[in-house]
Amino acid sequence: IRTTIDNAKGPRSALFIPEQAFEMLVRQQVSRLEEPCLKCCDHVLDELIKICEQSEREVARYPNLRRKVNEHVRKLLHDYMSPLREFISGLIKIELAYINTNHPHFYGGGSVYDQMNTQGTSDQMERMSISGSEHSLQRKTSQSPAQFNDMPSHIRQDARHMTERQKRETEVIKQLLTTYFGIIQISIQDKIPKAIVHFLINKVKAEIQNELVAGFYREALFDELLCESDEVAKKRNAAKKMLKCLTLAADTLHEIRDYKLA
Repeated sequence: IRTTIDNAKGPRSALFIPEQAFEMLVRQQVSRLEEPCLKCCDHVLDELIKICEQSEREVARYPNLRRKVNEHVRKLLHDYMSPLREFISGLIKIELAYINTNHPHFYGGGSVYDQMNTQGTSDQMERMSISGSEHSLQRKTSQSPAQFNDMPSHIRQDARHMTERQKRETEVIKQLLTTYFGIIQISIQDKIPKAIVHFLINKVKAEIQNELVAGFYREALFDELLCESDEVAKKRNAAKKMLKCLTLAADTLHEIRDYKLA
């Protein structure tokens, strides 16, 4: 955080904390949300494929039909995943496109920044920022903070070497990041499940049956799809032979029972 602030200030000492530092750090954290969101979609896809495999047991006696259904369903699921992935990537890009510091839950719609701009000294600005940060933290106690400790150690600045002003600036930016990231996190957590249900679950429920009927309900494919495996044919022949033997045995028992001595 300190390095980003220094880079945003440049060689001159700024009176106010640069907004570019805040926006840069926010974008770094928000961009990291895309990967877990896409992983969530992959987990849902895996579960749907498992459900499909379990359903295939009902047609296990027809290996060709089972294989065709498996391939067709997997293809449909991956086709449905493409717009879902695009939507999630677009959702993250939307959040990255504009950092809304006037959000109503972000320090009262930016009123703190308005107050900062009316002050004449940097000390007054810092006191107001810290006061606003503490007030926001009380309102956001349920939010989990973002992880800011992944910066490589060779560029992480030791807090012991920072001045009091630098420490206050770092703390202000950290609290602002925590609050804003919490707002974005709530929004993403709400939209991703809805997107998965809309683009994937509901689409599967509404279209999968029609797609299978359109793909396989053809008289020319019946002989190929309903061809039983050799193992099933062998079991049937063995069952027929057993039935014939049992029928003969039953007839013999009936003859013995009905036989009368002269």
